[in-house]
Amino acid sequence: MSLTSPCTVMRVRRRASARGVALLAMAFFVQTTSGCLSNQYTIQRDELKRLASVPPDVRGQGVRLSQNIGDRRSDAIDPEPPPPPAVVEDQPSETDVAIQIEDGGGSGGGRGVRRGPRDLPGARSGGGWRGSPAGGGHAAPRVGGGTFRGTPAGHGGGSMSVPSGGGKDSAAELLVVIAVLAIVAATAGTIGLVASEGVRFDGHAEVAPAQLLYLRTGSREEVVALGDLTPAQAARADDAVVKDDEGYGLRRLDRAPLDRTGGVFRLELGAGLFTVGDTLASGLSAHIQGGVYLTPTFGLVLDLGLGSGTIDPCCAGALAASGTLARHSISLEAQSLPLRLGPLHLGGFAGGGFALARADGLDASGPVASAGALIELDLTSHMALVVRAGASRAWLGDQTSSTGTLTAGVAIY
Repeated sequence: MSLTSPCTVMRVRRRASARGVALLAMAFFVQTTSGCLSNQYTIQRDELKRLASVPPDVRGQGVRLSQNIGDRRSDAIDPEPPPPPAVVEDQPSETDVAIQIEDGGGSGGGRGVRRGPRDLPGARSGGGWRGSPAGGGHAAPRVGGGTFRGTPAGHGGGSMSVPSGGGKDSAAELLVVIAVLAIVAATAGTIGLVASEGVRFDGHAEVAPAQLLYLRTGSREEVVALGDLTPAQAARADDAVVKDDEGYGLRRLDRAPLDRTGGVFRLELGAGLFTVGDTLASGLSAHIQGGVYLTPTFGLVLDLGLGSGTIDPCCAGALAASGTLARHSISLEAQSLPLRLGPLHLGGFAGGGFALARADGLDASGPVASAGALIELDLTSHMALVVRAGASRAWLGDQTSSTGTLTAGVAIY
């Protein structure tokens, strides 16, 4: 006699299948979004042309470059100035010059004044870039060693509870499990993006005139010192690579401001209120977004809105008072951030798509429209904190569903 009904087997298989798909998606997402910060930095053609137009001895004081994502072969060279030389007492040597002044017959003997090698004409204290000046037959930088002197130019995780639905099987449970696993996968992917794309350096750096540049033209590569770069070489190169783990290294200066133009990924978590007809629920809300910004202030993104909460006994309507309500949506959003106050950006969004709601005794879907406000705070050249306050309304057959959410998270550009 079987102790398991066919319905129970089907339900277990559906849950296992959903978990498996979500875990595979998470593994794929982590694999494709994680990366390392490379030892290589790219200099674009326009910057190469600018560098070639200024004198060799000053062209390395503010080089605009961008760190690459990829493997790092070794640690970056520390470009800090070397410690001051140890003080050595003057000792008589063959080069000493002694001046004897007689005392006119006194019994005390003569008094002498000595000038050591450091006092002779032509003696200098160490300073400047290590190695020969650019353009003067300098030797190639030593890989892994050397440094330069100079002054820079111009310048939780938390626990997350899932409504249990009062211990009863409900139509919303599968959606809740899928939502939680999707959030876990997106969180893992966000961590990988923050550790790579989010913190990679994009800005200005100080580079020694003798530092090697690897000029790239199609599949060809030409190696030249920064101080020896000619306008003709800069004009025909697509771009150039400079490496922070060889020669004299490089000293990072200021980061470039955030530029949203291009791809974007966002993850936001927070709280929300959900209604379907006369039923009211409150609980977890999340937004997972991916898209492209066509300008620094306007973008189009695909939004996956996830929400689930416990039904309020006072406003259960026709649904079970101890149940769980799941309310998800997928929408295309237009976003704009036209107002700027330093690193703070203000704007809003509007979108439309498809929504579904599930609970014990409820399985409905239909079109949805949403709108709200966006606030972003720049952190790096590719990462910002984001706060979102939004509302949506869905038409689910013969009843409507509304949501109000407040979420916060991180955006990677």
